[in-house]
Amino acid sequence: MTLTEFLLARIAEDEAAARGSLADVANRRTLGIPPEWLTGVAERVLAECEAKRRIVGLRDGWLDARGFSPDYWSAPVDHIVALLALPYAGHPEYDPQWLADHQPLPRSDPR
Repeated sequence: MTLTEFLLARIAEDEAAARGSLADVANRRTLGIPPEWLTGVAERVLAECEAKRRIVGLRDGWLDARGFSPDYWSAPVDHIVALLALPYAGHPEYDPQWLADHQPLPRSDPR
């Protein structure tokens, strides 16, 4: 499994869970959680799923709104995409090598 395939699968799982939460609110099965809070969280998760898909898309050249070639983005975007996988590090299909392969670029200003 590639890093891209792994991330897109986890994003799809998160999206399904968020949509399920919205359905629970609609069905009034919120277990005492204020519906507006649950709706807000679910909507945020859905927005995060879309943002993550766009970042993954930058890595694979799907999206490049500025017209840059994929080579321009490869080093920083590869690292960003590897970092997106960190919250799923406990998943059995997570490969720690994904992050090891994409170390951050050195900083130009020493702070």
